[in-house]
Amino acid sequence: PTTASPAVRQYLEDWATRRHLNSYRRLIRSLDALNHAPALDATLPARAKKEIKTYLKKCKRYVQRDKIRRKLEPLYNRLFEIAQTTKAADAFEELILGLGNARMIMGDDGDGDGSVAVINGPLLEVRVEVELAADGALLVRPCE
Repeated sequence: PTTASPAVRQYLEDWATRRHLNSYRRLIRSLDALNHAPALDATLPARAKKEIKTYLKKCKRYVQRDKIRRKLEPLYNRLFEIAQTTKAADAFEELILGLGNARMIMGDDGDGDGSVAVINGPLLEVRVEVELAADGALLVRPCE
């Protein structure tokens, strides 16, 4: 988010100075830093306080969305690639979506070596199809 308000800009610059940073830009990109933002000065006008609080909320939302986007981007790219490949070749590629996580730990099998086996897998598996919408969105839905 842009820092249009002089009150917001001053708050951020003061915060950066207290943290011995040259710029406040690193502060507003860190969810941890935003969650520990310094308290507002009691002498600030109510309007300035509201602008600063609103700005910090926008920054938090942006950082949270960006974190999700960075996690999902590789998945989107891979699904996009699959959708393009199957569309171009008129081929069918089966895609199974695993939901949830199940873990089974099997203890010593009696042979005396103390080995433990761990098996991880999805709770539910669903066969899905991927379709590329006109706007670039990927539509993932269960096969019929």
